[in-house]
Amino acid sequence: MKKLHMNSSPYLNTYNLYGTTFSIASHDERIWPWVYNNFIQIRYVPDWNAYFFDNHHLIFDNCPSLSKYRIPQSVMEMKWHSLKEFIIDSINLDCYVYLYVDRYYISKSAAYKKIKDNWHEILIYGYDTGKELFYVADNLREGKYILTESDFNEIEEGYSSLKSDNDFFKGIILIQKRDEDFVFRIGQVKAQLTNYLLSKETQDIAFKEESIFGFNAWMNLISDLEQKTKLDKRPFHLFWEHKKVMVDRIKYLEEKKYIKQDESSVLQEFVLLENKALTIRNMALKYSITQEKELQKKIIEELTQSLNKEKQLIKSLLLILD
Repeated sequence: MKKLHMNSSPYLNTYNLYGTTFSIASHDERIWPWVYNNFIQIRYVPDWNAYFFDNHHLIFDNCPSLSKYRIPQSVMEMKWHSLKEFIIDSINLDCYVYLYVDRYYISKSAAYKKIKDNWHEILIYGYDTGKELFYVADNLREGKYILTESDFNEIEEGYSSLKSDNDFFKGIILIQKRDEDFVFRIGQVKAQLTNYLLSKETQDIAFKEESIFGFNAWMNLISDLEQKTKLDKRPFHLFWEHKKVMVDRIKYLEEKKYIKQDESSVLQEFVLLENKALTIRNMALKYSITQEKELQKKIIEELTQSLNKEKQLIKSLLLILD
């Protein structure tokens, strides 16, 4: 039996990718300058109908506390008799295993034996050969990131059932903690705040999907809510997490003397905005169940007001930082 370290309450968890990163790395205080330097710009990808922190797909590559190794399926199969053996050997080398499975075969998932081809990433952070199970983490409890268990056969079947020759789905990622510092750069923060405020496009080297950025992304969320009755809860959770990071970022800026004490009222305003974002998130959760028309209108109204307020606060913050 072996379990690698995990934080059961990750700092961010809208997506498995965030929950995994912060479950593994957030015990290291040196991660926070990197966090406060990033997680500012927002990106919406219409083809996926999904909202993310910018550079979402590069989080493992960019996190200074993690090393990422991608193992093609062909290499794994050439050197190991089974996926189980590969995972156990990886855990023994202090590597977390991150791979796609079909949740149809994962008993702790709501899709278990109900929704075929429900492909999703899952993190494996330990094993128990006596009980024949892996210790896993995923957004399995109504979208909540949890630490739980899955038996060997479930993971084997969930992985082998993926009918794809695309390495994006069949390749396996190993993640290992590393010892590295990160230097906070206030210029990067100011640039990202400006790009967020102006909805400025990120110049990507290899990201081919069309994207919408910043406040334009949030305005698209409002437009979607006005036109559709079915609601995706994740953007509203992301909206709240975005404000949570902003509050902690401003506390950090105060601590490091980028913001003077007599300018600290901006922090209190952002705290109120974070509280409002949490209220909106909770209303969205309720609306996803009740589909109440009046509640839908209330969410749109509160979200619009919050975005208008946030624009003012971002402008004020940039003036203070300049």
